[in-house]
Amino acid sequence: MQNTEFDLKGIEIHWCPGCGNFSALKIMKDALTELNIAPKNLVLVSGIG
Repeated sequence: MQNTEFDLKGIEIHWCPGCGNFSALKIMKDALTELNIAPKNLVLVSGIG
């Protein structure tokens, strides 16, 4: 059985307090957990601006 929990404890996220990225991250974490996708099988790439 593979670990599908996306644990971000101890990771410091440097987004502005009102940023929509927090909601997007939560939705993505929930969806990936529901789809049983393990963190080790995932790559996220994001741009800035």
